[in-house]
Amino acid sequence: MHIRISAVLLSVFAILQLGTAQQKFHRTYPSVNSKDILCISSTQMKDGNYLALELEIERDANNEVFSDTLIITSYKPKGDINWTKAIGVEMSLNGYEPALGSIVQGDNDSIYYSIITKSLTSPNKVIGAMGKGGADGWMKSYSSVSNIADGTAESHLLANYNKSIFNTYIGGTSTENDLALSRKNYAGKNIWSKLLAAKDDNGDDLSESITHLSFEADSTLLLSGIVDSNNVASFITIADTLGNVKWSKKYSDLEALIGFPIAYDAVRMPDSTYIIGGLSVELDATFNFSFKGFLIKTTKNGDVDWGKKVIFNDDDITTVKHIALDKDKNILVAGFNFDAATQEAYNFVTKIRSNGTVIWKKKYPRVGGTLDFTGALFSTKDGGSAFINSVIEDSKVRPSFIKLDNDGSSSCEENIEENILIDNSYGADTLVWTSRSAGEEKAVTFASKPYAYDVAVVTLEVRPFCPNEPIDWTFRIPPIKGATDYQWSTGTNRGVDSLRVFEEGEYSVTVTINEGVCFMLCDTSKLARYDKPQAQLKLAIGNFCSNNKMRLDAGYIPGHPQIKSITWSTDETGVQSIEIAQAGTYKVTIVDQCDESVTAEIATGAFPKKITTATISSEVAVDCYQGQATGILTASGNTSGLGVEKYKWSTGAETQNININDIATTTYTVTVTDGCGGTASSSFTSKIEGPGVKSVSIVLDKSRLCAENLVKLNAVTDKNGRFKYVWSQSAVTPDISVKDPGTYSVTVTDVCGNTATATKAISEDDLSPQTLKYAHVFFPDGTDYRFEGGSLQDTMAYKALSLNRTFGPINTAEYCIDDIQNYEFYIFNRWGQKVFESNNIKEEWDGMIKDQKAQGDTYVWVAKYTIFGFTKTVKGDVTMIRL
Repeated sequence: MHIRISAVLLSVFAILQLGTAQQKFHRTYPSVNSKDILCISSTQMKDGNYLALELEIERDANNEVFSDTLIITSYKPKGDINWTKAIGVEMSLNGYEPALGSIVQGDNDSIYYSIITKSLTSPNKVIGAMGKGGADGWMKSYSSVSNIADGTAESHLLANYNKSIFNTYIGGTSTENDLALSRKNYAGKNIWSKLLAAKDDNGDDLSESITHLSFEADSTLLLSGIVDSNNVASFITIADTLGNVKWSKKYSDLEALIGFPIAYDAVRMPDSTYIIGGLSVELDATFNFSFKGFLIKTTKNGDVDWGKKVIFNDDDITTVKHIALDKDKNILVAGFNFDAATQEAYNFVTKIRSNGTVIWKKKYPRVGGTLDFTGALFSTKDGGSAFINSVIEDSKVRPSFIKLDNDGSSSCEENIEENILIDNSYGADTLVWTSRSAGEEKAVTFASKPYAYDVAVVTLEVRPFCPNEPIDWTFRIPPIKGATDYQWSTGTNRGVDSLRVFEEGEYSVTVTINEGVCFMLCDTSKLARYDKPQAQLKLAIGNFCSNNKMRLDAGYIPGHPQIKSITWSTDETGVQSIEIAQAGTYKVTIVDQCDESVTAEIATGAFPKKITTATISSEVAVDCYQGQATGILTASGNTSGLGVEKYKWSTGAETQNININDIATTTYTVTVTDGCGGTASSSFTSKIEGPGVKSVSIVLDKSRLCAENLVKLNAVTDKNGRFKYVWSQSAVTPDISVKDPGTYSVTVTDVCGNTATATKAISEDDLSPQTLKYAHVFFPDGTDYRFEGGSLQDTMAYKALSLNRTFGPINTAEYCIDDIQNYEFYIFNRWGQKVFESNNIKEEWDGMIKDQKAQGDTYVWVAKYTIFGFTKTVKGDVTMIRL
């Protein structure tokens, strides 16, 4: 039988291999039909039992290995068989390859396993599923090439993660193999599927083999194996949950003349460093091969930290098969050694620290080891470890279950005296991968039936004794075929199949089966007394919501597991729960079948209170200017002891607190529901009150006087806000228009009802434009001011020459000149003689008297006019300047 690793290994040796197991014993499992049984993989389940994936192996007329029967076996914690099933796939798949596979338990407790069939014409990478107890599930086959077998038949591996499974194998075409990696749901449907291709420094494809897949605590995938059949190197690849490679390194032996490190297993350390191990095939100067184990410890990014060769003797064949971490995160290493001197093969396990120093090393030589790398090594729930693989016993390949305690003891081990870890130098180089999508699936038909092993079982039956009962117990072992010796832990009754004892304690027996074969059945039982019983009382709501009664539950901690009597202080008997109608102190007395009595007491305190009222507390502030209420309303009920209250507000909110920012809504209602479903409601109405407007003034606005013959009165408050206005003339606007003299008042009211009042008297002057104004000087000949050059200077010079050359009223908007009527304008010299008169406001004096220039002097003037019905008279003097 050959388990193919690479073309190099096929040319060097053919190997046979088996798996790993669990707790201070060593057992083997011959089949009832004397067939060879190869253990492919194993694991411990959540319930403490174990699972093994196995093949029934046969040879054809050409001595070629084949298998038509897949076996899945559930082992109990002491190695007894729980159940076993044999599975045969459809005829077209030609049975199974003895290749490396996996068996895992999903988050849903179902079992998933991976195998490879011998078909070359249809997809041959198979995943199956079954129930926790062995009930048939589904089976599907997969390929990365449409409808044919892909890649090689060396390994097919699984890892469980978050209600899905990752799987990997060597896929692609026969001429271009790649690493097939996918994620599938628990129905076997691809979530994603891709092919990863390893590349050399020139970008050319390398051949790959995969021997390890695991999902790690940092949510990455750890893959390991070998690349390049012409220059074999081990590799570690770290990928994310989408199959994207984060980093990858390959490892070579720097000390061997020609050396090929072939990785069989890898493990991630708690500090994110890694351990990789396997078989190192070396060729010396005389072209002789040697086979040694190796270990490489890496840094977080995959560089080499330290390296070791695993060597018993120079001529021995040694390999590292499996690596795991124990409960203390030390490193467990399991492997095989063929002693060239004695021509004997055996399995070994050693525990080392992260720095490579040895804690202990053991060998298990009572059955023969195998060189291949199937099986598994893992830590167990009881703090020990299990090494389940295959061994050679009576010239047969059989499953082997070695259960180790934390010190490596299995009851059948020997210490290793040699120094088997030798320092060695290894190099690390970056390994590049490319990827592309590929993958398809199809359903597979299969049949299953129970399977049987010819397994002897030793069980020390025992019963507990009552605390005051005298101990007198006889262990009796039923007849066991082939038993040659009985060895009791007491050191007495050697060779006898029974033992009478009178004390508590742990007793064990080792039964040697078939003298000289060196295989033993071991069992340990603890003879003990029942503990004193304990009890406690717990108050529960029970049916309080419907009948206002609480429930008392009596909790019982054995003692004897069977209760003889229960008596309450209420005189009720035979029940572990009673209902009580009022608070108080209650007792229960429990007597077990050992007549041990225990009493528990509880003072219940006040009963829960159902809701009768609800209240709303508030922290609300009102802005009387803007008309806005802001703050928090908090609801509460008067319930107690019924859990969290629920709230429903008229706004739709369902929280205990709500924020308000409104004044249009002044009333808020909440309904509070207690744990019994009772309700109470409450309302809150915000009071619109508080400090607000303090003062108001009336501002006169004459901007519309000329255009509309009226003025505007504006009510102006100390702050802006939302106000109501009431004028003495009944207007309700912030401003009013006025045409008549009189007294006007306004009252301003804010949202909260605060008021402020102002009054203003409007006279004729307020309703008239400003009185005309006239200049005090004018220049009928111009100023004679000159600017030289430039258009700007010319403009200024022009204005200096042309402006203020006649004398008349100033014409700006506030004088409403166009509305003036009955205009009369007179100018007199210093002797009272009239020198100019006009009844047209736009006619001004140009400094001429009867076509003669008047002399520069001071003149007196008088103007009289009517505006909006009001008569105005103004006078003054003006100086005329001639240059």
